[in-house]
Amino acid sequence: MKSTLRNVCVGGCLMLCVPALAADPEGARLAVPHFGTVQLSSGFVQDPYPVGVIGGGATPAADFVAGCPGFLAGDRPDMVLDFQAGDRALHLYAVAATDTALVVSFPDGSWRCADDGAPGDRNPALTIDAPASGRYAIWLAGVERRDLPVPGAVIVSEVEPYR
Repeated sequence: MKSTLRNVCVGGCLMLCVPALAADPEGARLAVPHFGTVQLSSGFVQDPYPVGVIGGGATPAADFVAGCPGFLAGDRPDMVLDFQAGDRALHLYAVAATDTALVVSFPDGSWRCADDGAPGDRNPALTIDAPASGRYAIWLAGVERRDLPVPGAVIVSEVEPYR
């Protein structure tokens, strides 16, 4: 009887502990993206370069970047940009019908969040003045509701977006 009780407690503890696991941004940034990897070099011809994604999710974006609004798929990025930098600024922005934010992991392991690109604009924009070469893991976070799929496009450009 005693061993049965012990097994129930151990099993109960494991079940209670699993939901308490936090998001793993470092593991997620290296994971295979939901919507593929784009390889671009500075001066790319198709500029701007749009990538269709479905963002949103259940993981708070703030688990990745403190204070970042919205929710994303925490297990892996929506897309990855494998970028060969030059001497131009890099612009990452998104277009969606609902309020969104961008969460970006940089090649050096740092993180940034971009919310509204301009006053009154619910689409995020991020300018990287001196981009590094390497892997940029990118998430499109849905700001309005948790678990709401957000169809949209992440745009990669070396030309400043018209707002």
